[in-house]
Amino acid sequence: MISRARQQNKVHIYCNEKETYIKYKSIDDIILETELYEKNFGILLPLYNNYIDIDDKPYRTMYYNFRFMDAILKTNIKGYLIDILIGKGYNITYNEIYKKETLNKLEITQKNIKEKIVKLLYLNKDNLTEFERSLVSDDKILEKHFNLRLLLKNKIDERLVISITENLFIETIKSKYTKIKICKEIMKLLMIEDIQKLNKELTKNFNNIIDDEWIKDNINIIKKTFDIRTKKYNDFTYYNIYLLLITILKNLFDIKLFIRKETQINKVKHIYYVLDENVLLEHRTIINKLNNSDMFVDFI
Repeated sequence: MISRARQQNKVHIYCNEKETYIKYKSIDDIILETELYEKNFGILLPLYNNYIDIDDKPYRTMYYNFRFMDAILKTNIKGYLIDILIGKGYNITYNEIYKKETLNKLEITQKNIKEKIVKLLYLNKDNLTEFERSLVSDDKILEKHFNLRLLLKNKIDERLVISITENLFIETIKSKYTKIKICKEIMKLLMIEDIQKLNKELTKNFNNIIDDEWIKDNINIIKKTFDIRTKKYNDFTYYNIYLLLITILKNLFDIKLFIRKETQINKVKHIYYVLDENVLLEHRTIINKLNNSDMFVDFI
């Protein structure tokens, strides 16, 4: 964050000092990645060509350049900022006292955010359950709650169409809506109607082979989409694709929903998962409360 003034003689900056490796070697890498997404995941989107009525080539050019520049800057944000400021004639100093004051302000901001989330979810701030406290204090858990809401309400196709209309296809293909659509497609391959069908009965299929061209063609880009680096899912047995699905489910939804179990198949240990109905009920309670509220606007 950089303070703004017309005649600056001093600038206070707070930034993330974490250094990362560059994701792309060139813009061509981004173009290739995007083409792969469009080729392999485009068929999952509901008749997307019906919702595209503009020439998006200029946007694509800006998008590719932005993604590449963003990837470069994120390798060392602090270093790039210092270079820019030195180039503008600033002297760089570090003030630990100001750093502590900034953290105190951050705590106040977080408190305000928590209060807004309590109001958004129609919670009783004086009597929060452990689950509700986790929702208002952890943005990742809150995001996964809304992902689950989207899945349970079966509105993925609707949200994909809206996203294409508002953000264009190139953005939608990499959105959380497409990720949930991929998840549902894999569930369909495994003959799992919904997440509540995760049970021991599925272990009867563990030795079966999944003979499906879509999953075979897309296994690598699916793993890349969900940042999965292991090679073990390249074997297309039901069991391996099932474990891939579990990894994706934990990526998208509350990890506490899934209870790990073990069983023996032909004297070989296998892992399977069942749904924690109590955790699901906690999510459903809030979802239903919002559904019944006239004040709540469904923005997911």
